[in-house]
This record gives sequence, structure tokens and C-alpha cells, in this order.
Amino acid sequence: MKKLLIFSLINLIVISCTPLTQKKNSGWTDLFDGKSLNGWTATENPSTFKIENGAIVVKGPRAHLFYTGPVINHDFKNFELKVRLMTLQGSNSGIYFHTE
Repeated sequence: MKKLLIFSLINLIVISCTPLTQKKNSGWTDLFDGKSLNGWTATENPSTFKIENGAIVVKGPRAHLFYTGPVINHDFKNFELKVRLMTLQGSNSGIYFHTE
């Protein structure tokens, strides 16, 4: 079974990732282009997710956002994840790693 990066998000959360214009030798690979949800698959309530000012904004009923993009065919091993996020009081969300 492949490993998936899953965002399980409820209420409001903003995820801001460094845009693809970052320095080539930074050692990091972006999974979010800052403009669209290309490479991501939403389940349950896809309308919960939208892009605003280069960030994934989540507001609405329970939803899950899975990375299904081309980077390492979304099968990650031995990696570090760096995320900048903002939540508001009462938010209920998380980042999950699905493993074998």
C-alpha cells in the first residue's frame, strides 16, 4: 500500500506553502503551487477547499485533502514535511501520514 499525505481539515485552516519560485538549491520540493489544487484530491466536501492569496483555505463541512500528485509518485519515504499554517480558535484539523 502506498503512503499518502492527508490533510484532514474541519472548520477554518489556512495552509501557506512557499511558492514554486523558491531557490532551486533549497533542498525542499513543493507539493502545492500556490495557485491551484493540482496534484491534490479532495473527498467528501471538495467545496470546503479554495485557494486565496497563495494559500489553501479550508472553511466548511468536514473534508479531506490527499496529495496524489507526481512528486515521487506520491509515495514518500524518509522525508521531512514543512508546513506554515494558521488556525482560529475552535478549529479542528490535522495533518496525517498514511503508512503501511
